[in-house]
Amino acid sequence: MEALRFGNAQVAFMSAWPAQLAVQMAGAEVALAEVREVMHGQEKVEAPYYFSYWVVPKESPYQDLASLRGKKVCFPSPISTSGYVAPIGRLVELGYIPGETGKEADPKAFFSEVLFGGGYAQCWQALKQGQVDVTVIAGDVSEKLYREVLEGTRILEQQGPVPSHAVVVSKALQEPLRTQVIEAIEGLGAPEYRDLMRGFISAIFVRFQRTSAQEHLATLQRYLKLAGLKFTERLG
Repeated sequence: MEALRFGNAQVAFMSAWPAQLAVQMAGAEVALAEVREVMHGQEKVEAPYYFSYWVVPKESPYQDLASLRGKKVCFPSPISTSGYVAPIGRLVELGYIPGETGKEADPKAFFSEVLFGGGYAQCWQALKQGQVDVTVIAGDVSEKLYREVLEGTRILEQQGPVPSHAVVVSKALQEPLRTQVIEAIEGLGAPEYRDLMRGFISAIFVRFQRTSAQEHLATLQRYLKLAGLKFTERLG
């Protein structure tokens, strides 16, 4: 983001939250969204977005999020869009934790214990071992892990759509070079470059598609506002 801001880079590949920060603080523009192979419910689809899900063990007595007040939760990371930002925003949206202007929503206002596992697989292990009562799984994890989790759990709630990675361009990148660069990057979505891009961008890359910050990042912006989260506060 700083490279875009100070003119040291004209194009960047970013996940959704840094892309939003680049738009907000560097005046950059989102030009392309990554279309990926993701899971929507039980179905594998190609899309520039996905969802994340609150899950409990199949034998769990809890039937909805409301019944989990005072229980234990595992989030994969405090800077995960699908694993923390969107779930916290959803809790605020549902009225389970307060959302106050200028303050970060605190999951401890609802849960008795909040664990950050370091990843979705780690949180799944914590749930299986009974260390927590609920966790979150996202549709962009490996299909093997995703299906394993869903086979052993029940979904109580979902949030999304969560935006995929984006190609962000500096406002200083002028025409005709701007269009030429975007078209060249779009061309990397051709089948012959699939293996290359899956090593460079993500293991579930399919192609790029044209978009804008308003279109691609709208739900992220909403969840960030609901949760009162600011990326810069988490860098210190």
